Amino acid sequence: MLKLIVYSFRKYYHLYIPFLSIIFWSSYVLVHEGFFLESLFNLRYDFRPYYYAGKQILSNPSKLYEVEGYVYLPSFAILYSILFSWQPIYIVWYTHYAFNIVLAFLCVIYYDKILLELNLKRKKARLILNTFIVFGWVIYFIFYFNQAKFIVVICFFIVLKRELKYKNDNKKKDIKYYLINFALLSFSLSITPYFIFFVLLYIFYDIEFKKIFQKSFIIKFGLFLLVFLIENFMFFIYPEIIFDYLKKGLTKIPQNWCQLIILREFPLSPSVINIIKILSIIIFFISIIILLNFREKLSLEKMFGYLSFIFLYFNIWKGYDTLVLIIPFILLLFLPYLKSNDFQDPYLKKIRIISFISILILELEPSYNSVIFNAFPFMKNYPLVIFVYIRWLIPISILTIFYILLEIIKAKRVKNNFKENIKKIF
Repeated sequence: MLKLIVYSFRKYYHLYIPFLSIIFWSSYVLVHEGFFLESLFNLRYDFRPYYYAGKQILSNPSKLYEVEGYVYLPSFAILYSILFSWQPIYIVWYTHYAFNIVLAFLCVIYYDKILLELNLKRKKARLILNTFIVFGWVIYFIFYFNQAKFIVVICFFIVLKRELKYKNDNKKKDIKYYLINFALLSFSLSITPYFIFFVLLYIFYDIEFKKIFQKSFIIKFGLFLLVFLIENFMFFIYPEIIFDYLKKGLTKIPQNWCQLIILREFPLSPSVINIIKILSIIIFFISIIILLNFREKLSLEKMFGYLSFIFLYFNIWKGYDTLVLIIPFILLLFLPYLKSNDFQDPYLKKIRIISFISILILELEPSYNSVIFNAFPFMKNYPLVIFVYIRWLIPISILTIFYILLEIIKAKRVKNNFKENIKKIF
């Protein structure tokens, strides 16, 4: 029995240790808050609007957006009406909590499959990356608020894994393939509509702009819209909830750090604030267009990684829990420097270590400004308060600089190898 345990650990330790991280953070929340949460019915728990939105679907769907705190698409409420809302809330809270733990395990498993599809065979490297995606306060907060972000993550991971699998096996993508992927991505938007930029990047990444009006792409894009409308069929039955969603859902977009600084020091009119939001969104669309112009040189996972960097910098939707998807995509950018023997010298190892430390800081630093203000009240004063709002820029900038440095070194080595091969030929 002992030999079996030792053998199993040696074979799957790159999964077991991330699993332990999930168990640690999920257990820490319960121990810290108490196994029988006194404030279970407090609205600060994100699960409460999920639950009552599901009950509203079962009773009167036309009043869906009268549920306090519910700002998501109807398809999300329909799922919860089927899975959870028929149970008493004092039981289902724990059912959903266990559901989150299982989803977190599945996220690790699918991320490991993505790494294998990207030809990362080294288990130690996979251990590091698998652990990073389920480590830090971001995991704590998802369990603390009993959120549904792991559903979003697993949807994106399944899509990316399927995309890589089809590419490696040279399989032709058919309607069934796109139906499954679009169903997953469309449902992820019901929870996190701000990830629409990743979905758009996925839809457009394998087609040239001049072919956008060709029949094949029109069918592809139309298929996505069809899947989205089928998932949110409640909009057809109760058209009035469309306006309720637009009013309550899309307008409830947290401000980015630029807006927070401006609003704190210089009160602005709502129209100016809306202009800032629109400009931020325009910047995102421009970024997508730029990335798509390099589609021949960039793989889908690299595009996701670069878009994640943009998310970190602009932080348009200030949500700490978005890191649960952004960090895994950024880590994929460092894969070439983890699986190649050409990048094992001490100098490059130091660059990698500093890069991963920067990611660790992002995962472990306090997410709420109130934590810093309570610990250091003087930080509320101008201009120190600016540092509080933009503190993320420090590890992000370090991460960016060292990633660019790795890319420059890689390009130089490729150029030098090319020159050496040319000399050998001639």
